[in-house]
Amino acid sequence: MIKFTEEDVGRFKKYVEVLPNGCHFWTGARSRGRGNKKWYGSFRLDGTTIRAHRFSCEALGGRECPPEHDRDHTCKFSLCVNEAHIEVVTKVENQRRKKERASHVRPEFVEANRLWGEYHSGRITLDQLCRTLESLR
Repeated sequence: MIKFTEEDVGRFKKYVEVLPNGCHFWTGARSRGRGNKKWYGSFRLDGTTIRAHRFSCEALGGRECPPEHDRDHTCKFSLCVNEAHIEVVTKVENQRRKKERASHVRPEFVEANRLWGEYHSGRITLDQLCRTLESLR
């Protein structure tokens, strides 16, 4: 388990926007996953950068991720840090789910990814992003 303070939790929560669909949108630093096109939230803790969804899962949800396991976003949104949307699964199960999701990518997911880029670059507001994402559901 990671070590954290209440101050760390407060700092973390400053970067979270709760969306109408229940996702907790990470507005802080981001980086791409190794060999992955998706963006993930990054959070600085004790001089080290960790994934924001890892902090959420362990610090807020109290769930550690054992070896040979991954954290899977059940909402399918890699920038979500809602601990209720993050499930600890085996690496095998995570890869199975990844392939299953890729086999039927819906156009609205492609549009949601494009909209996130628009928001991140400052071309649309968070309110516009939320309203449009809600209309895609």
